[in-house]
Amino acid sequence: MKLLAGAILFCVGSVMATSAMSTNLAGGGATLPAGAYVGFDFINKPTTGDSAKLSQGPVDSSFSTPSYGANVLSNSLFGAWATTNNVKISYCQTGSGAGKRFLNGDSTGTLTATGTCGPNSGTPALAGFDISATKFPSSQNPDFIASDAPLSQAEYTTFVNNKAAHVEPTQFPALVGSIAIIYNIPGLTARLDLTESQVCQVFSGKAATWGAVTPALKDVNGNTVTLPNPSLPIKIAFRSDGSGTSFNFSNHLAANCGSADVVGGHFDTDQTWSAASPATSVIKDLIGFPTSSSVLLPSNGNPAVVAAVAANSGAVGYAEEANVLAAPSSSVQTAKITGKDPAADLVTTFNAPAGSVVADQAITGISATGTPTLAALTSVPGQASCVAVVNPNSYAKGVTAGAGYPIVAVTYLMANSRGNATNVATLRSFLLNPYGAHTGVTTVGTGTGFAFLGNAGITAARVNACIQ
Repeated sequence: MKLLAGAILFCVGSVMATSAMSTNLAGGGATLPAGAYVGFDFINKPTTGDSAKLSQGPVDSSFSTPSYGANVLSNSLFGAWATTNNVKISYCQTGSGAGKRFLNGDSTGTLTATGTCGPNSGTPALAGFDISATKFPSSQNPDFIASDAPLSQAEYTTFVNNKAAHVEPTQFPALVGSIAIIYNIPGLTARLDLTESQVCQVFSGKAATWGAVTPALKDVNGNTVTLPNPSLPIKIAFRSDGSGTSFNFSNHLAANCGSADVVGGHFDTDQTWSAASPATSVIKDLIGFPTSSSVLLPSNGNPAVVAAVAANSGAVGYAEEANVLAAPSSSVQTAKITGKDPAADLVTTFNAPAGSVVADQAITGISATGTPTLAALTSVPGQASCVAVVNPNSYAKGVTAGAGYPIVAVTYLMANSRGNATNVATLRSFLLNPYGAHTGVTTVGTGTGFAFLGNAGITAARVNACIQ
């Protein structure tokens, strides 16, 4: 799933439209990059019917009613592209895991792309991507999905088995986002600067109260913090849905947390959070708690994590920094990590380390220490180099260890390799867009919590060959 390293070539031609395109695109998935992709108009929108998780546009008379949620803003990555090409686009925030289930085809037959943009998880049942005959007549399945967790071998196999004529998925890395550690400690005005060890203690459950974190907490000026209530219990706001944010955060923890920072076992890289058995005292499947000392606050989507932290005294959580910036709260603080800020200290362009981007590989499991393992796909794709992945181990300690904000996520765009005859030119242009000039895009870059991806090796020729 890594991309071949090399310079990004942006070729204007059959992939990039120079005049109005005749088709629209509908998709969804990951919540982490939603602000970069469509802007933050969905914040504080209605949550019933076509919910705030749905963004459609650019705005015209058919997308502007409140029942259709948020607009795709023209300064966003998707909005600037759509405006230039006179295309309407829809994005439903289902979460990474549910997005991949839609693209794969669900073997139980319970998922459908049509209908209201539903909640992020399968409980209650996912309603759809709101691909309706009136809004998007050319498609009754998502044209694309977004995921912050790259395809596993099992997901790739499910996709091939569920699709007619063994259509393989395509996967291209699109952006990088910073994952912020946010907290709510009433009465504490100083901003915390956490060490990696302290982050591990808090999220593993080793520290049950804020006063139990060792060594003593310090602020961003290096001063020891006096806690208003040292016995305040730590409450963990975590992603209860299949989440790429969870995948990337656990990827960081697996690589950075030593045995002294957890009660037992270790962190595993996974997109699903599940509590470990108290009897075994082993932390597994992302972030499990071997004791009942930590209070868990399940949350559906990055914005919900921010809201859960804001509503609960003593809470701490992990969420894309852009979501924190978009919905500021007087009760929520963002910690620096080893002196680095998730917005100011995230690089503008993330250049993948040499050799870290590979093709036609997938996640096959985790190592003995919890880090993800990659291997060549067991089913050979019909077209080579169409499943690209940035090795999660290459950025588990940040862009460069010791430089820049250290907790980052790579997010991907995925689509069907074939069967796109009605909108193939539009889809090709769309998938190439993250590697272009980005004229008018202000939702990605310095201070936003999002970074463009360099050294990805995605060219017009490669997209053309992979999307038929």
